[in-house]
Amino acid sequence: MIDPHTRTVDSGPHHETREAQTRPVVVFLAALFVLVVGALIACWGIFRLVVRMEPRGAPAAPYEHARTLPPAPRLQVAPAQDYQAYRAHENEILDSYGWVNRQKGIVRIPIQQAMSLLLKQGLPAVSATTPRNQQPLKQGEVLQYTVPSGFTPQK
Repeated sequence: MIDPHTRTVDSGPHHETREAQTRPVVVFLAALFVLVVGALIACWGIFRLVVRMEPRGAPAAPYEHARTLPPAPRLQVAPAQDYQAYRAHENEILDSYGWVNRQKGIVRIPIQQAMSLLLKQGLPAVSATTPRNQQPLKQGEVLQYTVPSGFTPQK
């Protein structure tokens, strides 16, 4: 540090040479203590006032806070189990015989048997000149196989 009077470098200690005043620190801490205690007393008084002014009423009924289900659609409770049940049902449909539409004679056969029949018979060839008796399929529609008369699905 340079001494302004002599313009020489001072090699002495470089710290505060006077002591800090304790009176402002003590006054601040006392004011803070009074403020916190006053706030606690004010909160306690307001609480007592509200308790006195607001009646508590009868005790709550046991089912007052019972859980009510939200409106549909609801989230799944056990999605893994729901999925397993869904897959089991779909696999049962894929692996069994049954009617799709009894009046029109439409049935379903097990998927493995359907694939082997398709490999044996092949896909029917449709030429551009072959007239179609039905409207063209729209997106999402499926062409169903109609069972020949006299065929009954085996169980």
